[in-house]
Amino acid sequence: MQKRVYVIALIALFIVLVLSGCSDRAKSESEIIEDIEACDSFKILNAEIENLEVVKRQTDKDNRSDLVYVTVEARNDNMECTLSFILQYELYNEGWFLEGGIVRDSSGPWEISGPDEERLISDFKENSSTCQEWDFDYIDLEVLDSSYNSSALTYYEKTVNVDVVCYYGVLTGFEYRANASIIYEYENGDWVLSRVETKDMDMVPHYSPTVSASDEIMDTFEAYFGPTVGYDTFDSYEYLRSEEDWEDGLETRYYRATRIDEADVETYLVTIPLTFYVEEDGDYGWRYSQYDITYELE
Repeated sequence: MQKRVYVIALIALFIVLVLSGCSDRAKSESEIIEDIEACDSFKILNAEIENLEVVKRQTDKDNRSDLVYVTVEARNDNMECTLSFILQYELYNEGWFLEGGIVRDSSGPWEISGPDEERLISDFKENSSTCQEWDFDYIDLEVLDSSYNSSALTYYEKTVNVDVVCYYGVLTGFEYRANASIIYEYENGDWVLSRVETKDMDMVPHYSPTVSASDEIMDTFEAYFGPTVGYDTFDSYEYLRSEEDWEDGLETRYYRATRIDEADVETYLVTIPLTFYVEEDGDYGWRYSQYDITYELE
């Protein structure tokens, strides 16, 4: 009887030691994955973790704490992501428990794929008043960078900064250039457009006005030749050259013009600034103001 009691006591002690060892054992990687996927802040992504890397870990059994830094790779049908989290575990009699959920580790990678270029172009086009006014032939988009606003992990927001060039016309058209921030929020396993913020918009021509167009200006322009003569047109003129500054929507035409009177022949250098315009009613082209035209006696 005494031997049986001794054996039972040894078995009981063994069970206690085993249970104590189990509760004292730190969380495994598979258990950490389960804990992350169980957090509401991760469930927003509607994704499954495919890989987990423990970047660093500080387990202090004396203080009954375990601080774990991890990077996870997860995906669903619409996206792939690489995210970095910090998990704080506390040891209780029943084992290790995650305290406070997961926290973003700002020192680690944080990338969520999408939306693709086709989606970015579509969302920009549908939310640009200029694109609604003009039926552009095609749109070229370049992604500059992306940023995320999800530090609290209550939601996931992504801002994609892009340069956009919209092309209108072939021979006598223009480019609509803009810098835009396209902002998305992650809902139900995919990115949902929040808003589009457009800035630095320019209309850039890709053609010059004809020389005959500026010749017509010279035909009718009246210069002031002093109190005796007053305003009058030139007797003849010759086109010299053009200076293009299409990035700013400008082109300057230079002419040599002459005026003949009974006493002398005067030669002038005439400068005609032309400005490119695009109107909301669908009109566009080059125009000038007679008040901007200058002429200097050579």
